[in-house]
Amino acid sequence: MFDGRPTLSFQGISFPIAEAAMELEAARLLVYKAAWMADRIYVERGGP
Repeated sequence: MFDGRPTLSFQGISFPIAEAAMELEAARLLVYKAAWMADRIYVERGGP
């Protein structure tokens, strides 16, 4: 709280936090896709 308002009500604070959350979610999805692709290649080649 600052000046009686929640901290996230200030655009200067909330926009960078929202952008960081978006980048984190994008990174997580990239990892999921990379793992899925690696697993798919592994299965197609018959495993060990």
